[in-house]
Order: sequence, then C-alpha cells, then structure tokens
Amino acid sequence: MSELSDDRSADTSKQQSIAEETRIRRSESVLTAAVDKETIMMDVSSGRYLGLDTIASVIWQRLETPRTFGDLVDSLVEDYDAERAVIAQDVCELLKEMAAQGVVGFD
Repeated sequence: MSELSDDRSADTSKQQSIAEETRIRRSESVLTAAVDKETIMMDVSSGRYLGLDTIASVIWQRLETPRTFGDLVDSLVEDYDAERAVIAQDVCELLKEMAAQGVVGFD
C-alpha cells in the first residue's frame, strides 16, 4: 500500500499484528512538510529525514489526532477499493515500520 523510506531498513516481520483497539499517535519530535502528494519528515531528536509516499501521507494526515488502529483502517476502507483485511495488513506493516523509525507510538 505504501512505503516509508530513509537510508535504513527496519525489519518488522517478526513483530505481532496491531490490535484493533491499539491507539496510534504521532511522535512529538517529528516535523513534516508536504511536497506534492508526499510528505517529508524530520525526526528532530535523531536528525533523520524520512519520506512518505502518497498513501503513507494520507495515513499520516489521518493520525493528526490519535486514533485506534481499527478506526484508522475503517476510514481507509471507506476511501479505497480494497478488502478490509488487505488494507489492515498493509497499514499494520507501515505502522510497525514507522514505529521502528520512532515517528509513531502505540498506546
């Protein structure tokens, strides 16, 4: 569905799925700028720059206010022509990678 890119690759394949009720929040140490339909991010605490593609940027925008994983997936299902299970898996993988990069957290 989307990619998070920087000069490092996070291995998230060994992590568990994210529960529907898990609350996702943005890190307060991340600055962002929109460039066309993509988002450029800088983690102030580490100095790393990250780039989000179009879909990942949509997900980032929807996390402006913390929300549950289930609510996030449901909002994407309304706007994209794919099965909920496929969207949930793709979003889960993206969020785990974003968490590994320190730009989102889970409560």
